[in-house]
Amino acid sequence: MFSRTVIRGLLTVALMMTMLSGTVMADVIFPSGLASGSQYQIAFLTAGSTSGTSGLQSYYNNFVTEEAAPLTVMLPSGTTWRAITSTTGNHAANKNVNASSLPIYNTHGQRVTSQWGLWSGTLVNPINFDQFGVLDDALEVWTGSTYDGSAMLDNSLGQVAPSVGHPSNMDYNRWISFGNSEFAYHTLPVYALSSPITVVPEPSSLALLGVGMIGLLGYGWRRRKHSA
Repeated sequence: MFSRTVIRGLLTVALMMTMLSGTVMADVIFPSGLASGSQYQIAFLTAGSTSGTSGLQSYYNNFVTEEAAPLTVMLPSGTTWRAITSTTGNHAANKNVNASSLPIYNTHGQRVTSQWGLWSGTLVNPINFDQFGVLDDALEVWTGSTYDGSAMLDNSLGQVAPSVGHPSNMDYNRWISFGNSEFAYHTLPVYALSSPITVVPEPSSLALLGVGMIGLLGYGWRRRKHSA
């Protein structure tokens, strides 16, 4: 029969395991139920905003990479980020982002894409959570793109009135092509997409709890032996 000291110790370990099983940023939820070795991608809406005046795709890629820094530390080493944006002659689809057939999730753990991918016409869930896992109520996001992710001729980023998307809209690709902004110098958020992330096996909380229990039992046994 366990002593009260050991029982209190076990409860403490259980509480610690529960705390450790959460993420550093409590609002971020990673996808669950994925097989070890499978791959997925993460998309989010930047919490910060920028203007649409730059015609350089590298500018937006650097912007989302900086925005993603708090999230990147919780992901496998080597995870990179690109903006789902189009500048003149540089299309979001196929040229700037690596949006393959892999499933894409938002930072609330919801799958964003169907089996037909990012440019299928309809999303399963919106990309309206930021890098902290917080729901963002932004009404517009810089994209510079048409419905299929290609650069909009006179309305790509860097032009006078770049096209924008609607983060909460999932139908008919309005999430990326909803209309045009009146002025490029307005500041708006941008969509970010990660490189492919491979699921790695993790020790279960139960296994970690078992290790803690064994350690506490050993401690209790040594203490009783010392007292005797």
